[in-house]
Amino acid sequence: MASKLLQIAPHEAENQFELSLRQSFELIEPKLRPPFRLTIPTPQEYSQLSMAILYGVLCEPHFAKTHIKHLHAIVTDGYSFFVSLVIKVVNELYSKLVESVKNQLIWVTKEMIDVSAVGIDGLLVSLLRQIVGGDFSEGNLWLCFELVSLFWAKWDWFLDEEPMLLASALFTYLRVLADHCRLSSNVKLEALKRIGD
Repeated sequence: MASKLLQIAPHEAENQFELSLRQSFELIEPKLRPPFRLTIPTPQEYSQLSMAILYGVLCEPHFAKTHIKHLHAIVTDGYSFFVSLVIKVVNELYSKLVESVKNQLIWVTKEMIDVSAVGIDGLLVSLLRQIVGGDFSEGNLWLCFELVSLFWAKWDWFLDEEPMLLASALFTYLRVLADHCRLSSNVKLEALKRIGD
């Protein structure tokens, strides 16, 4: 089965982390549809279910709400393991993710904020680190916009729960703004030189 998560060139080897998420999903897929079992999973089952649910959330947007409800029903650790998986996706795979998966990544981040998941601060910092200074490509500007929108939409939560994240976000956006202003100034100087010639 080809990866629905990553954009991989034909000559590239499969990513082992992505492969483990996909294999968990393929193995457990029938159990990811309602009705869900009402038993408490063992630690091994919990890990595999969490990996399968994450893959499902990222690759099946039409079932994402169902997958998240399933996660809510089985969570035993304050979402810590699940969030650590999302952080690993961001840190190791972000640059190769399919565009629709990046959209789902923002969606699942909002869901984790809504439940005050353990480790959500680390996830948001990881996402902020994916913003590249001086990069005005569509993808980078999209991530900037999505994170600004997220911080704005959840402003009260951040003030109450994670005020230091607002400082990190502000620093990131000031850096991007400075790069943008520097680029704008260079473009204006270049234009003035051309007019003078």
